[in-house]
Amino acid sequence: MAGLVGQRGAICLGAVLMAAGDALVALAGGPLMPFAGVGLVAGQFVTGIGLPVCTITMVSLRQAVTPTDLLGRVSATTRLLAWGAIPLGALLGGALGDSIGLRATLVVSAAGSALVMAWVLHAFTIRDAFAQKIVAT
Repeated sequence: MAGLVGQRGAICLGAVLMAAGDALVALAGGPLMPFAGVGLVAGQFVTGIGLPVCTITMVSLRQAVTPTDLLGRVSATTRLLAWGAIPLGALLGGALGDSIGLRATLVVSAAGSALVMAWVLHAFTIRDAFAQKIVAT
């Protein structure tokens, strides 16, 4: 995918697709999307396309810009931060689901994905010159 739209485009596209998929899941079965199965399947499908596009491109970019002698440390730190957040997110999701309900929790989750998408798009706007330099190499 990065070959078609560039690294920046692939990361942005993946983030947008993940946020859109989360929104479809949150809306499934509600008043805007009465057929729950369609929303769930479509949401998971869209997220399933966006996640590997974004992740693979980010890992490739990180490996390209990280000095070889620091690559192990950078990869380990990234995994610790990303995978360490999963159980915390599960606890938070469970607590929210218990207190505000499952649909509201899914909406909060989709809003969080939209914030990540906005952050990625904003980060690439600010770092446009840096990103262009990396894509060119």
